Amino acid sequence: MTFAVAHRGLPLRLPENTLPSILLAERHGAVAVEFDVRATSDGHAVLLHDKTLARIWGDPRPVAEAPFHEVRALGTERDGQKIAIPTLEEVVDATSLTLIVDCKAASIVADIAELLANRGQRQRARFIGEPEILSHIRLAMPEADIILSWSRPEAPPADMLDAIRPSTLNIKWEAGNEAYVARIASLGYPIWTYTVDDVTEALRARSLGIEAVISNNFEAVSVALRDAEAGSK
Repeated sequence: MTFAVAHRGLPLRLPENTLPSILLAERHGAVAVEFDVRATSDGHAVLLHDKTLARIWGDPRPVAEAPFHEVRALGTERDGQKIAIPTLEEVVDATSLTLIVDCKAASIVADIAELLANRGQRQRARFIGEPEILSHIRLAMPEADIILSWSRPEAPPADMLDAIRPSTLNIKWEAGNEAYVARIASLGYPIWTYTVDDVTEALRARSLGIEAVISNNFEAVSVALRDAEAGSK
């Protein structure tokens, strides 16, 4: 069965990587949400994909050079609802779905591990991303469930797989990628893919045995995948 993962919440409805967007995804049936975490200048773990605050929040500074109180002040209101950059702690406390964490800053890996342990929430979290940061996560959390993102044409080297010990591989979705998917599948790992917003492509991913599709268009893609699964029974 192929399922959809909400990419940064429901970004077609509300700003990505915000708590209202993630909560909306949860209300629309998401069992897992993928989001990005970076560090402010004073060490707070906050949700943000880009290095800078410019694209979503209109501030050209790198988030790593801005203190948390200034990052938080960038929030706005929409329909009476506060839209702001949340902390990872707030997301952990406010949600119950599986958290697919793409940590972008090695400096906060230990803090994330401590937060999840203190909240008793390590089993809810899976970590996704590039090899370098995942190496830090593996050292800090030997038991972590890791999803290795991989976009290169060759397969991940065996020594990397041995060191990171991923449970799953996450590949970039491309047109005409049947041979590549088969080559990665031959390694024996479940495969996720990103980012698939087109329903037809999501169904093609299902036909190739992809386990999960990370999508900005979660509502449409999740319905299409559920309908396809029901129709195959």
